[in-house]
Amino acid sequence: MLILQANCDDALHAHAIVQLLDADALDPAGGGTPLSDFANYQLNPAQPSAGRRAVFTKVALMDGMRIRRRLLPMRLPISFCVGTGLLAALLLGPPGVAFAAEDAAPPISYKFTAGHYQLSGVGLPAAAGLDANLRATGSFGNAWLGWYGAAAQDVKQVRAGWDSSYKLGSVRFMPSLQIASGGFVGGSAMVETGDTWFVGVGAGRTNLRNYANLNFDPNDAWMLSGGYRWVDNQSLALQVVRDNRLNPDQQNMHLVYRAPVNGNNRLTLDMLQKKGLVAGLPINRFGLSVGYDWPRYFVRVAWDPQVNFTAQDMLRLSVGTRF
Repeated sequence: MLILQANCDDALHAHAIVQLLDADALDPAGGGTPLSDFANYQLNPAQPSAGRRAVFTKVALMDGMRIRRRLLPMRLPISFCVGTGLLAALLLGPPGVAFAAEDAAPPISYKFTAGHYQLSGVGLPAAAGLDANLRATGSFGNAWLGWYGAAAQDVKQVRAGWDSSYKLGSVRFMPSLQIASGGFVGGSAMVETGDTWFVGVGAGRTNLRNYANLNFDPNDAWMLSGGYRWVDNQSLALQVVRDNRLNPDQQNMHLVYRAPVNGNNRLTLDMLQKKGLVAGLPINRFGLSVGYDWPRYFVRVAWDPQVNFTAQDMLRLSVGTRF
């Protein structure tokens, strides 16, 4: 047996590691779903590995066995030669290759989003808001820092938050925390179970300080969700968010469809129905959000009538990049 350092630019090593990671992801302990579209894009041969974060990975070639040549050529970015803390053997017919990856923390990835929000309607002056948000994702979950300003409304607020997901047997626990200038503190917790079919329930609470609510759902609320995930990363989910504190008649219902496009991209459709009282009058309005993700860039457009259960409507445009 010959043991050497894995070469992530080698077609054999790359293909085997991709299969290992995909098999681990498909296992119930790994979430029961295949590698994401983003991961598959990063494994594309056209993606250069230079400048990526690297970790040390070993490969063991079984003595006296010839490698099968039917493997597709592929270049694996070094950032995806991650230490998974596992030792596995991958048999490719008569020959065999075994890999052992040493423990290593996953690299931190970032996402920057800039948004322009336009308010209009009911005879009030048109107003615009600007939002900037930087999000970091790592083993700690997601942490973000943002700023929102709307001059016509005399609103300026620095915001920050954190969220993560923890697997506890067959249950996923998803907590979140938010803080903002002006003394705002809020948080939520949700539990979800199921892989192909899934259901979830949760609740959110705040200290009722002023907050630029860019989540656009009630913060002090009950949450109920359920849906279905296909093996090709399509999903359809229904989520109900109902105020449980100051305005218990107000409710948002989302029907969210996500689907891969051309293998590497993703389409997201979020159809919104909202009902409740606004200034003492009942409303029943419909909105729509459309998002499109490329591996590195993304864009979102949303129409949200009587946003946050106010008198005005909002048109939102957000663009961003991952790095």
